[in-house]
Amino acid sequence: MIRFGDLTRLGKVMAVLVALAAVIIAVILIGRWADGLTAWLLWSDESRLERAAARADYAEVDAANRRTEVVWLEKQQADVAEATRVIVRTVEITERAQALSEGAADATVEIDPGRVDRLRDADRRVCELDTLACTAAAAPD
Repeated sequence: MIRFGDLTRLGKVMAVLVALAAVIIAVILIGRWADGLTAWLLWSDESRLERAAARADYAEVDAANRRTEVVWLEKQQADVAEATRVIVRTVEITERAQALSEGAADATVEIDPGRVDRLRDADRRVCELDTLACTAAAAPD
């Protein structure tokens, strides 16, 4: 058997290189085998990959939810804009009708009390038939 001390200088360098190569190969093989053993550690590649995949999945779901929210907010905005146009137009027409009625030739003529009673009865019947057509403020006395 050859002892390490019996080797020449070149032989010793070669023996060290072979031993170093054997240690490196052993470390690589043990590392691959032990890779599954360290996967649960927070700093392992598998854990980081799982966290990154979870963040990517959450980002996709969040983006889809935000797109849906934007669509509904745009629809709501259009509905509010349409309702605002209707309200503004109703106010304009009401103001114009009120101004025309105040300026009418018979605006100061008193209405016959019998006719007033008939109009109130008619209003009351309309409210009885369609309760949604009458509000508490507009209900006849």
